[in-house]
Amino acid sequence: MIHDPVLAHEIRTPLHGVLAAAELLDDGALSAEQRGHVETIREAARALLALADDALTVGRDARDADATCDVRETVHGVSRLLAPAAAAKGLTLLTRIDLDVPAHVRAAAGPLRQILVNLVGNAVKYTATGGVTVRVRRDGASVALEVHDTGPGLPTPTPRAFEPAAPNGGAGLGLTIAAALVRRLGGTLEARSTPHEGTVFSFTVRAAVVASTAVTPSAATGDGPSAAATARLLVVDDDPVGRRVTAGLLARLGHRVDVAATVAEARAALDRATYDALFLDCALPDGDGCDVALALRRAEGNDAHTRIVALTASPDAAVHARCLDAGVDACLVKPADLADLAAALAPRAIDPATLDALARLENDAPGLLARVADDYARAADEALGALRRAIGAGDRRAAVEAAHRLRGSSASAGAAHAATLAGAVERAALRDARHVDASLLRALERAVVVAGEELQRANTR
Repeated sequence: MIHDPVLAHEIRTPLHGVLAAAELLDDGALSAEQRGHVETIREAARALLALADDALTVGRDARDADATCDVRETVHGVSRLLAPAAAAKGLTLLTRIDLDVPAHVRAAAGPLRQILVNLVGNAVKYTATGGVTVRVRRDGASVALEVHDTGPGLPTPTPRAFEPAAPNGGAGLGLTIAAALVRRLGGTLEARSTPHEGTVFSFTVRAAVVASTAVTPSAATGDGPSAAATARLLVVDDDPVGRRVTAGLLARLGHRVDVAATVAEARAALDRATYDALFLDCALPDGDGCDVALALRRAEGNDAHTRIVALTASPDAAVHARCLDAGVDACLVKPADLADLAAALAPRAIDPATLDALARLENDAPGLLARVADDYARAADEALGALRRAIGAGDRRAAVEAAHRLRGSSASAGAAHAATLAGAVERAALRDARHVDASLLRALERAVVVAGEELQRANTR
């Protein structure tokens, strides 16, 4: 293994450009086929990023016991990546995720993605007819992931299937790597196989409860610019590609964006204008992004607080701690996509005032919080389902109605960020339901899940 932070930065930075450029390409002017190609570029770049992290060991801190990831997004991403290979063979590739599956699991996205890529990739490769299904279900305090195929089955007895030399027609190495990664996550990869009928590979990972502050900055005060409100932002990055694509993504969210390439340019910009938020690269040619953060915090005193988000190519916890000590509010590891940037500017998942009001009413009406949480989960799930179907069919009226319904139920439950994003989807669908930004839709789905989790946590306090 190589451990070289400079090399890590050099690899991650161009990958940030690839991913962010793919986000910018994914707009309403593309056909469905073109959007599919853009999504394939995005997923392939993410897979390459995960492999680079493994090779450089820069992801080791992200794979510890505290690492979490969005299981739905990871599973759907793998399916999108491998869908062209399945389609080329005339196979179906399906994902089935139960509604009660928690949003997050205790695993870093890179290893979990690699496990699924190996398992699903092998299944597609060795299945001649039928298809492959990825099933995700709740299993007590864990989440069970299964890959079903209708292939020839394993010729090797199951216990030997994960050995490097196992004669699985070439599948042995991929299974060995997958089994090792599952062990790293604290689980065991298992297989059930019937000759000429197919194989089921399965493993479990622990469910995780992610505090809303992980994706909703300014949780302590409820301050900070909304993803929908127009904010004035400053992006400081010496890499011209990174600077351009980050500014472009933030502009797509509706914000006014200025850019700077050095500490000197950043300080000059701060002298000329007042910004709602700064996105700072940590490594600049004439200094450190942390120096800019420290200077701004000292100048602000106690009467103001500009949100500062650090952009870094390193997932090293020590780097993040240094940024936070300098007064940075949050750290984003490059590559950051549209949803990451939107979340960095988002308000609380649930409005604190709404939670306080519900808590007071709970004293007079026991069970109210539980009913609100259940009603919101049901209404949001129905609206999201209708929204996905309408967008898939290009049904403008149905898409607008579903997004409007979701915006209303989210606002009623105090889910401000979800309501804001639902409103953005509603406006996009009003223009053209066939070309709603895929990243915006994913951000909405994530916001709904996080809001539901916060309501459930409030109910159990």
